[in-house]
This record gives sequence, C-alpha cells and structure tokens, in this order.
Amino acid sequence: MLSEIRWRWGGGSDHRNQIMTDTFLGSRSGSAVWQDRRKYVWAFGGQVYNPTSKKFEVKNDLWRFDLKKLWAKHSMQTGWELMHPGSSDLDISINNTMRAPVPRQLATACGIPEKIIIVYGGAGKDAVPLGDTWAFYIPEKRWYPLSEMVKKFHNESIGTEPPRRGGQATWCMQNKFYIFSGANENDNLLRDMWMFDMVGLKWSQTKTSAKISNNQISSSLVTMPHGRSGAATWVGFDNALYIFSGNHKNGNFRNKHLNYGFSTDFWEYNITIDSWKFLMGDQEKCLHGVYGKMMHPNEKNIPGCRRGAAAWTDTMGNLWMFGGDGASVDPASISDTLPSSTLADLWHYDLDRKVWYWMGGSDKGNDAGNYKNAGRKYTTGIYPSSRTEAIIFRLWNEFYIYGGVGHDSTQAFGLLSDLWGIDAHTKVMYPNTAYPGTIFMIIFSAMCLVLIIIVTFMYTRKFFKSAERRSALSEMEYSRLSTEVD
Repeated sequence: MLSEIRWRWGGGSDHRNQIMTDTFLGSRSGSAVWQDRRKYVWAFGGQVYNPTSKKFEVKNDLWRFDLKKLWAKHSMQTGWELMHPGSSDLDISINNTMRAPVPRQLATACGIPEKIIIVYGGAGKDAVPLGDTWAFYIPEKRWYPLSEMVKKFHNESIGTEPPRRGGQATWCMQNKFYIFSGANENDNLLRDMWMFDMVGLKWSQTKTSAKISNNQISSSLVTMPHGRSGAATWVGFDNALYIFSGNHKNGNFRNKHLNYGFSTDFWEYNITIDSWKFLMGDQEKCLHGVYGKMMHPNEKNIPGCRRGAAAWTDTMGNLWMFGGDGASVDPASISDTLPSSTLADLWHYDLDRKVWYWMGGSDKGNDAGNYKNAGRKYTTGIYPSSRTEAIIFRLWNEFYIYGGVGHDSTQAFGLLSDLWGIDAHTKVMYPNTAYPGTIFMIIFSAMCLVLIIIVTFMYTRKFFKSAERRSALSEMEYSRLSTEVD
C-alpha cells in the first residue's frame, strides 16, 4: 500500500486547445481507448479543437502510441503514430479503402493484439447517439463494418446488435467486452447489458438483461444499478466488473454540465452468475466528496458524484480513479442550475478493507493543478489540472492520463494535451493503520504467547523438581541393618 504518491508531467502543453498535426493528436477528449497489452495504446476519434472555427468538433481518426517511447524526451511528438486518418466521405462501400466509422466520441473500443480493434456506438455530430459496430483489421489497416468482417472470417450471423447509445459503461477483457446502459437518441438512459465476443464477432445480451427487455421479469425485482451514462468502470480480479457513479437522470444532457442527476453508488457485477451486488454510496443523490485525511482510510470517505472519471486497476486488484465532472469537497458544488466542477482528485479503493483513500491531487473543483517544477521524473508536490473524459492507460503500476476537457494551468477551460504519470507501485507502503480486526489478532496472539510461556514455565518447574528428587534419592547411601542389640 502507499504512503506517498509521486507524479510526473511526461510532455504536452499546460495550455488549452493545442492543434493536432500529422504526428501529434493534439488536445483531445472523449476518445475510445484500447491498450494492446504493454506495447501500444490505441485512441479512436474524440473531440478536438478546430482553430478555424474556434470550436470543438468530433473526429474519426485512429492513433497508436508506442509505450517504448513513454520516457523519451519528446514522447508526445515521437510516440504517436496516425494509423488511419479517418474520412468525411459517407461512402462506406467495400470499394472505398479509406472508409471509416463516422466521427464520434464516448464510444467503446476493445481488441485482440495484432489482429482487430472493435469500435461500437458513441455520440456523433451534435451528440447524436450511434449504434454501429466496426472492426479495424490491423494487418490490413482497414475498417470494416461488422457484417462485412463476419463474412470475411466466419460467414455467420452477427447476432442482435444493441440499440444505439453514447456514454455507455464499458469493460474490455481479453477476448470479449461488456457494455451497460448509456443514453439513447431521446437522451433517455437505457438499462440493458450486452457482451461482444471478439473471437466469434457476435453480440449477445446477458440473460437477466434479456429477460427484462422481453418483459419476462420486472426490473424492479432485480438488484441492479440504475441506467446511467459516464460512469467509471474497472475490471477486477476473477473478472469482477465494477461501476461507480455517473448520471442517472434522463434528459440531463452532457453539455449542460449539471450534476444534480449524478449519484455516488458503487456496484460489482459477477459475470459467472450474471448478478449485481450493491457495495456502497447513494443511489439517488449527488453527494459532495468526503476526503478525510490524505492517504488515510476512513469508512466515511467517499468520492463526490461525477461522470467521465479516469479509472485503472492496479496489479493487486485494487481500484483507482482520477478526476471527472461532478462535485468537490464543497457542498455548494452540487447544483441544478450552476455548472458542475471538473475535478483533480486521486482516489484508491481497497477491496479487502472496503474503504476509500484520498491519495492525492486537489479536493477543490476547477483546479489549475501544480505544474511548478514538474518534469519528466517522478516527484511529489505536483499534480495535473482538473479534467474529465481523458485518454488513459497503464504500465504495471504506473497510471497515465492524457488530455481530456477541463482547466489548464491558467485555469482557462478547454481541451487539454498534457500527459501525466502516477507512480502507484506497491513497494511504497501505506501508513500503518490499526483496524479493529488487526487489534483483536494482536491481542489474541499476545495472550496465546503468554499462555504458552506460563505452561512451559510450569512444566519445566515440575520437571526440575522431579529431577531434584530423583537426584537426592540416587545420592543416598544404604547400610546393612544390624541385628545386634547393644
């Protein structure tokens, strides 16, 4: 466990709205991201800054970042490679070799290394939800609609595809991925769960979700999260899936930046038995953050409600989260009329102790971060500015955040392009904290030790006394009794 968190500013600008080039993806948020083991990070689409119109627009380009160049001096300029430029051409026929999915953000991406990347759904132009599934065939560097990809390799059915949506919860695994909820074209929140088999290239709805959709059972009889968008998700050990917070209110458009429809509920999904378990939090209300003392656990600690947070799982299976768009430590940050705050707080959830730690960053909203003396080496006392919908990846227990939308080092709002690393290696230990269970075990062990000492002492004392008696008897001299009378 950790007693100190170190950060590093790995490159990019600390000022907003940087322009993309042929070798640099620029300021960007909401990209669909997939990490190819420990070799590459893939980023599709997202929202970028257009210097001509001076507005944000969505893209459909595909980039790849080489993790071997993560520590290079100019990693932001040399590490990114444009794998497909995207296209504005609406012709998606097979003869168009440059075709691509339409521009979008907040989509799902997952893949199989060196073979295929699957992209599903997301929010397109004017935030219109999408329901198409595309496959990028890596050996050919070409995009295929799912139906064509299936014919190319299987000539089978693609299954029933999910309805269109954006901002869905996503869990990417080794050869499949899951999605839950998201907002549809009417900005109503769905409450269904789907799985995509990346080997068989086929969609299927989970059993319980399908029964609810087919009115075989009522959702009110099933323990499960509300429909939501923008939730934080993790894949834990034993393929447990976790989800935290997000917006659960219909009609609460993302561009309103209102957190009154957010929640702080935390759930676990068991894939094997197709069942949800509620862990903690409030399922209905947005609550401000309870931070406690930094790096110290407390049962009262809980992150404020949010959506668009960055989330990672460490090598010990514990859950980490940074930033998002929501409520800070200030109760006044919860409002149904004022814009919510972008956040710069780092949280850690210990699955064994079932408690949240505030590990670093700021408990204030719209924070400009601390870039002073920041550099390529890890150090303490610095942290990135507040943001949401960033590109994220990890290398062992180093977590990385790139870009997002939020506040730069001058506190100006816009799209970001800086890369930050978080050193969360488990060789650094948490401060020793006495839990009731730990105290009981210490007392119990001490009592057992005292008892053993007493028993041993009594036994040895008895042994030596017996030995003394035996020794005294052995030293006695016997003489013949005389029969003579004096």
